[in-house]
Amino acid sequence: MSTQRPIIQIDNVTVRFRIPHERIPTFQEYAIRWLKRRGVRYADFNALNNISFLVRPGETMGIVGPQWSGKSTLLKVIARVIRPTQGACALRGRVAPLLELGAGFDYEMTGRENVFLNGAVLGFSRKDMARRLKGKGSRIVDFLGSASLSTPRHALFQRHGGAPGLCGGDRRVRLKS
Repeated sequence: MSTQRPIIQIDNVTVRFRIPHERIPTFQEYAIRWLKRRGVRYADFNALNNISFLVRPGETMGIVGPQWSGKSTLLKVIARVIRPTQGACALRGRVAPLLELGAGFDYEMTGRENVFLNGAVLGFSRKDMARRLKGKGSRIVDFLGSASLSTPRHALFQRHGGAPGLCGGDRRVRLKS
């Protein structure tokens, strides 16, 4: 077992959502029910239930499961988009959640320019990205090509999305959902 401090530490995390038994379409209808003391009944739904794990520097983690098993909820907890109902989530380093595959891309820019743009979204400076794109990073740019993305393709988005993360090994955590 590694003695390095974890970059992600999830301790007994539970996320509970309150789901109303019936849909109330307007605030006015909700207020009338509240004034008549006919409140809304809720059911509790645990999206995550006592989840615990560690991710240490250099480790890779995958989250796999069927629909409605809490994969996206767990990523949102790690990204600090939502707070757990119980338990704790501790992170070392920066978190850059990528909620959509095409986030941060400009169709009129070249592959290289989009790598710089995506690096900026992840918090890298221009100087940092230029340094990272030398050596093994130059192969990534060669692979991406210099054509614009005016005709987007799913595979090209995936290639561009991974480029800034592949160009260096610092303590940044990238989350893709």
